Amino acid sequence: MKIPIIILFVIGFLLTSAFSLNDAFANDGSLIDEIRTLTHGTANGEYNSLVQVDSDTYALAYTGLGDDGYITTFTISADGSTTLEEDFETIEHDATNGQYNSLVHVAGDTYALAYTGFEDDGYISTFTISSSGDITPIRVQNHVGLGEGSTANLEHDDAFGKYNSLVQVDSDTYALAYAGADSDGFISTFTINSAGAITAVRTQNNDTPTTDDDALEHDTGKGMYNSLVQVDSDTYALAYTGNADDGYISTFTISADGSTITGVEDLEHDAAKGWHNSLVQVDSDTYALAYSGNLNDGFISTFTISSSGDITPIKVANHVALGEESSVNLEHDTVYGIYNSLV
Repeated sequence: MKIPIIILFVIGFLLTSAFSLNDAFANDGSLIDEIRTLTHGTANGEYNSLVQVDSDTYALAYTGLGDDGYITTFTISADGSTTLEEDFETIEHDATNGQYNSLVHVAGDTYALAYTGFEDDGYISTFTISSSGDITPIRVQNHVGLGEGSTANLEHDDAFGKYNSLVQVDSDTYALAYAGADSDGFISTFTINSAGAITAVRTQNNDTPTTDDDALEHDTGKGMYNSLVQVDSDTYALAYTGNADDGYISTFTISADGSTITGVEDLEHDAAKGWHNSLVQVDSDTYALAYSGNLNDGFISTFTISSSGDITPIKVANHVALGEESSVNLEHDTVYGIYNSLV
C-alpha cells in the first residue's frame, strides 16, 4: 500500500533535542508541539529514508513523480522554525524507479543508498552530500542524465530487491537485509569506500557466482519489512515478516570483511502478524520493536539480545508459546498502526 507522505520535520528535531520547551515537559515527553510542516514535493513522497548530514542539514531519499528515485536536501534551523527553500537541492538519481529506500552515511561527505529500481531489482547507489546540502552523484542509475563524472550503480540482485535495510559493518563494509526472489529473506554484503566505489562481496549478482559468493538466504518462506541493527562488532539482529506474515527476530554474525554471514538464532515473536518493523537498541542488550500486528493494530515488543546473538523475549505477543518468563507486549493502538519508525 502506498500512502503519499508529508515529511514531518519534527522527527529530526526530536533526534537533535532542539525543542525550546520547558525542561520538565521536554524530558518526560508529556508535551509534543508541532513546530512546522513543509510539503517538499506535491507529486509524490513515498518510501522515505532521512539522515542528518550536519547540525542543520538533512538528506532525504524518497520515491517521487512517476515512482522515480530522488534525493533532496534541507536545512532546518536549531529551533525547527526555519526551512529555507533556496537551501534545497534535489537530484533524480533513478529516472525509472526508486522505492524501498535505505540511506546511510559512509564516511566524510559520502552516502550510500539501497533501493528497489527497474523491474523491482535491487540496487546500491552512492553520492556525496556537502554540509551546505549540495549533492553530487557518484554511482547512480541516472548517470547519463546527471553527468558530473558519475557512473552506473551496482545492481546486486537482478531478480528482486525490496524492503531494504542497510547497515554499516565496519569502516567500509555494509550489510543489506532485503526481500529477494519469491520475497524470500536475503542478506548481502558490500564494500563501499570513502570515494563511493562499491564492490560486491556476497550478493546474488556475481561475475563468477559460487555458493560462497551468494547472498545468505536466511528465510526461504518470506523476508519482508526488514529492520536490521548492529548488536556488537560482528553480531546483527533483524526484525522481519516471515512465513504466513508472522513476526520474527533473527540474529547473525557477519565478519568484518563481509565474506562470512552465519545465522545464529530465530525467534517467532508474533504468530499472527508482524509487518512494518522498526527495531532499535534500548541499552547494552535490550531492544524494542514497533510493528503492525493482528488486524494491523500497533504493537511494541521488547527482547534482550546478547553479544553472541542469543534472543530472550521480554514482552511479546507470542509469550504463551515462548515462555521464558515473557509476558504480553503493549498494544499501543487498537485501530491501526502501520509504517512505523521508532527512535
